[in-house]
This record gives sequence, C-alpha cells and structure tokens, in this order.
Amino acid sequence: MSATSKNLSVIILAAGNGTRMQSSIPKVLHRLAGQTLINHVLKNIEGVKAEEVILVLQKENQEQIESTLNQDCIIAIQKNQKGTGDAVRSGLEVANQANDILVLCGDMPLLSASTLSKFLGLVSSGASAVLTAVFNDPNGYGRILRDKNNSIHKIVEESDATPEEKHIQEVNSGVMLLRSAFVRKAINEITPENNQGEIYLTDLIEIAILQKHQFDAINCASEDEILGINNKRHLSVAEAYMRKDKTNALLDKGATIIDPARVDVRGDVSVGRDVEIDVDVIFIGNVSIGNNVKIGPFCILKDVSIADGSIIESHSSVDSAEIGSNCTIGPYARIRPGAKLEEGAKIGNFVEIKNSSIGKGSKVNHLSYVGDAEVSAGVNIGAGTVTCNYDGANKHKTIIEDNVFVGSGSMLVAPVTLKKGSTIGAGSTITKDAPSDSLTLERARQVTVDSWSRPTKEKK
Repeated sequence: MSATSKNLSVIILAAGNGTRMQSSIPKVLHRLAGQTLINHVLKNIEGVKAEEVILVLQKENQEQIESTLNQDCIIAIQKNQKGTGDAVRSGLEVANQANDILVLCGDMPLLSASTLSKFLGLVSSGASAVLTAVFNDPNGYGRILRDKNNSIHKIVEESDATPEEKHIQEVNSGVMLLRSAFVRKAINEITPENNQGEIYLTDLIEIAILQKHQFDAINCASEDEILGINNKRHLSVAEAYMRKDKTNALLDKGATIIDPARVDVRGDVSVGRDVEIDVDVIFIGNVSIGNNVKIGPFCILKDVSIADGSIIESHSSVDSAEIGSNCTIGPYARIRPGAKLEEGAKIGNFVEIKNSSIGKGSKVNHLSYVGDAEVSAGVNIGAGTVTCNYDGANKHKTIIEDNVFVGSGSMLVAPVTLKKGSTIGAGSTITKDAPSDSLTLERARQVTVDSWSRPTKEKK
C-alpha cells in the first residue's frame, strides 16, 4: 500500500483512562517536549495523507481533548471500555466504509513518520498487517507467535501468555493496517475469551487465518519508537529520547552544543552555520536561528527568529519576537511578544521589551521597561526608564524618534512623542511631546531642610 493512499482512514485509539499516570488529566493530554501526546501522533501521520482521521474517545473527555487538537478529526465515542477491538469497532461506525483502516495508539508519540511510511509500503497487496519490534525486555507487551514458515499465527497478550511464550522478544506495537472488507466482518466475530474479559483486536489474526486472509507481521520499528506512555516513568523515558533525537538533529546541521543532554527542544528549531548553544537552553515552538548566533546558558527561546551574528546572553527569555542581525540581548533580559529588534540593537541586563520596535543601533542597557513603543535608530535609553503605557484601562504608545537620548530614571507617560535628536534629562517625568534637538526635563525643586534630624529608636 502507498503511504499516500487516499482510500485510507486512520483510527487513533485514545479512550483509555490512563489510570497508571496517577493523574486527573486524560492520558493523551500529558505533554512531551511541550506538546500533548495526541498532537505528536497527529503530526507523525501527516505524511500518510489519509482521507480521514478518526479519534476514538470517551464521552467524558471529548470536549477537553477536542479543544487541544492541532488538526481536525472525526470523533467516535467508545461507550464502554471493552478493549481495543471494541474501540476500533466504535471508529468503524463513523469511517468511510470503502476505506482500509490504519489503527494507531494515541499514547505512542515516538512512532516516526518514516517508520509508518515504511510499514505501509511493505504490506503485501490485499493483505492486512501488524507492525512489530524486537525488545530486549518485552515485559508488558503482547508477543508475536510465528509458525514454522515464519508467518504470524497469533498475538498473545502477556496476561494470557505461557512461561515459554513470555520469552519471545518480538512484540506487538498496536499498529495495524486492516483491509476494509475483512475488518468490517471480522470485528464482530471477536469474543472476549481471555483473562481480561475484553475484545482484543489482536484476535483478528486467528480469524484471518480461518478466513484465508493474509495477515503480515512486519518488523520495521525500533524499541524506542513503539514505547507506549502508560505512566510517568514512560513519559520521562520518552522525553529523554526526544531530547536526544532533536539535539542530534541540530548537531548534524552543524550547531555546536556544549552539552546536548542539557538542551531541551520542545518544538522545531532551524539553525544556520556556526551556531553556539550553551547549557540549559530551552527551545519552544518554532525557532529560527541564523548564522554565527551565540546563545548563552539558561535561556528560553519561544517562537522567535534570530538573524545572523546576534548574541543572547545568559538567563534571557525571548518570546514571540523578531531579532535582527548583530543584536545583543541580556544577560537577564526579557523580550516579550510583539518585540522587534533591528540590526545592532542592544538590550541589556534586567530590561523588558514588550510589543515594541527597537531601531537600528539603539540601546536599552539597564533596568528599563519599554512597552507599546516605537523606538527609532540611534536611540539611547538610560537605566531605570519606564514607558508608562497603561492607564488602568487602555494601552498607549510612546514614539521615540532617531538619535534621542533619554536620561536615567525617566518616566515617559504615553501617549507621548520624543522628537528627533531630543534629550530628556535624568529623573524626568515626561507627559508632553519633547521638541527636536532640545533638552527637556521635569524635576521638582530640590530642598534641604536644615532643622531636620534623623529619627532614633525609642528606648524601652
């Protein structure tokens, strides 16, 4: 079967309670590398290009799960938790009857698109198939039983396996391709004759043999990829796997990472040449990094683009911003959504920028807040400056034109404009527009009280 067949419906089983997660959160909504488990699964099947994706849920969790999905799905409700066969039967009720069915597990986020594509490509014409893997320690998984011709003749769940069968290392991933004509008839022939009293989807293999329907067992998955997330330990193992996989991809693209085990990629990161990434850096969402960019330790970068030659110093947070070339940020800077830094801009320690543009070569070096502002080129904003943009109900804009100098400790009460070349004296509260090429300042008269003495502590 082609991995791009349109005569295909994907059924994702996501109705499990996840009791072993010890959490009130539905299992498929637990997060791995910043995304929910179910959204990882949905992303990994994008290359399949199926006609429809069906998500099997419990009614109790439907609204909560639907609200988090990154793509549209058809929802099928499993009314009673009677096993995987019952879950697939629930999905078949809403699936296109002419389509073959690809069954996936909503708690298997590491199954790669390439493995899935390979599996579909290896299935014999007209056959159904199960994806398998060989585990060093198969504990907890259903075992693949093969006959003398190496063909599959049964899948036995561990709870029903004999001691000899438990030594088998080839295991069932839970991923199956089921031909439409076969599965729609066979699914109703499964009976709950097992220790759990459930309708096992794996019983389809024995039914297929009786009906002379070919059923392939294709071993092309890795042990890591078919890890099912059943508890928090599994989640931590998957996190480590994904972190290693994503940092290795950055290394392969030429990035220098001081300690790959201490970099966390929770999204998609692209890097140019000669990028250096120090320890304990977290990437979230879509991050684009140009050439010769240096990122210091303990930084958080979320949905940001950073142009060539820029430096992000330690302990800085950059969120939903656009950083131009040869900029310097930090240490201990916070760049918030809507910020845009032009070439050569410098944002120093303990500075916060929000929804503002900082022009070419402009500097905000120390302990300042710039929000809802347009700062042009060649501006110097002194330490402790605040753009007072919020009146308690509405936000207002501060406009600072080219080559303005703002002295330390100034309050710029928006809406206000500082004209080109103006200078604001330190300690001023500016409430009116400042004219070009002039010194503007506002200070109360300094008074010294000669008769004053410092209070002393009363004796008891």
